[in-house]
Amino acid sequence: MTTPKKHHYLPQFYLERFKIIPQKGKYPHIYRIEKSAHPRATSPAIKDTGCKTDYHTIDFNNQDKDRHTVEIALSKIETDQSKLIESICENNKIAKGQISPLANLITTMQFRVPAFKNWIESMLRGNVESAIKILIHQGIIPKPPKEIEDQGGDFPKVDIYNWIILRFMFQKAFQSENSILLEKMKYQLIIAPNGHHFITGDSPVALYHPNYDSIKPYGVSLKFKEIEVTFPISKKLLVKLTWNGEEGVKTIQENEVQEYNRRSIIMTDSQIFASDVSPALLEKVALFHNVEAGYRSDDLWYGKGSVHVSRFIPVTK
Repeated sequence: MTTPKKHHYLPQFYLERFKIIPQKGKYPHIYRIEKSAHPRATSPAIKDTGCKTDYHTIDFNNQDKDRHTVEIALSKIETDQSKLIESICENNKIAKGQISPLANLITTMQFRVPAFKNWIESMLRGNVESAIKILIHQGIIPKPPKEIEDQGGDFPKVDIYNWIILRFMFQKAFQSENSILLEKMKYQLIIAPNGHHFITGDSPVALYHPNYDSIKPYGVSLKFKEIEVTFPISKKLLVKLTWNGEEGVKTIQENEVQEYNRRSIIMTDSQIFASDVSPALLEKVALFHNVEAGYRSDDLWYGKGSVHVSRFIPVTK
């Protein structure tokens, strides 16, 4: 039996809530839209969507690649998560006992995605490269040969093992205070009106701050009382979390659907997923293709040392 190399960063049970209906063929499909100035939509099978080769592979030095361990662990977790989403979608409500597991799910979906994984890798690489610079500056290790300096290089290329990145990623996804904070917020289940649908993306959890321009260049966190968290759980339902907002269930208007979809587009790293595609949606993707949100890191070198600045840039008006 061959070992699967294709690993899903978005669970298939989640993407199937946004599948194309009616289903054509053996497998469910979904529309995938590239976040670009000239977006186009394709309709791959969900089993081939929201995944990357060796995304969860453990690559300890001098050992065979382990493509099974993380996948098996996630499969067990996703079974319970799937039942949770199915219950919410069938009953059109969030029961009190579902708040804690839903907070855990939202945290997982925020931190298991490529945008966060790539940020971890760049942060770790920046730390190592800065350490090398400091050691060179202090004369502890020699400067690179002049030939390398003449080509614009001053230290070796740094590669980070995938298992190290996974350790940081899943510690944040399963062992952080994020879930504790989310559990304390107010939950509202938002229903799209007939004829209108929510979309999602490869970073499906959006953090929104209405007045971020007033606090630039600093980042935000869940502790900010102005923060709104939105998480589409199907093409018809979206979960909204606030500190001071409304609770319960609410059916919204078309313009509100468009606003929540705008947040999803901006939060997306590269791929948007939807159950249907319209010219208006493609126009909106093109309009916001260069607007980004999420974790950002800056490595500042000042001669004798370095400073690492990490921020979360929210979606805003």
